[in-house]
Amino acid sequence: MGVNSRSADEFRRFAQIHWGDLARSAVLLSGNPSDVDDLIQETFERLWRSWDRIRPETALGYARTVMVNARNDQWRKAGRTPVPTDSVYLDVKTSSGDLTGQVDDRNEILQHLSMLSERERQVIVARYYWGLTNDEVAASLSLPAGTIKSTASRAVARLRKAHEGAGHG
Repeated sequence: MGVNSRSADEFRRFAQIHWGDLARSAVLLSGNPSDVDDLIQETFERLWRSWDRIRPETALGYARTVMVNARNDQWRKAGRTPVPTDSVYLDVKTSSGDLTGQVDDRNEILQHLSMLSERERQVIVARYYWGLTNDEVAASLSLPAGTIKSTASRAVARLRKAHEGAGHG
């Protein structure tokens, strides 16, 4: 792991800039607050080990791919047992007003995401939270673009049905 001090400084800057977004992504991907810290730590550890080979312009995409792969590893080790979603790690970015509605909305979103399969959740997070195109999601998840499109379509339909079933129809 021959990372020089310049690279170490770049890594620290990257981590400071992107920690929050990657932490929120970890919440959305895992659906389990007890896995979030481990997922973030594993992501940054794997990223650090490869840091000297990563181009700065692709670092965030690489980190996202690493996070998805680390989450897949967690999921396999846990025996694929779904755990209810909680809102422990969600931060509310506002300084005034009643936040109850925002927290309720976020809890509902996390609850709906937790009912999706791992792949569906990964596709939804990558496509709609990260804002990646279908082709970028396909490359990130190492899946064909057609699989991404059909998975996204099914997942959105499931989310829409759950949302309507919760009385928001």
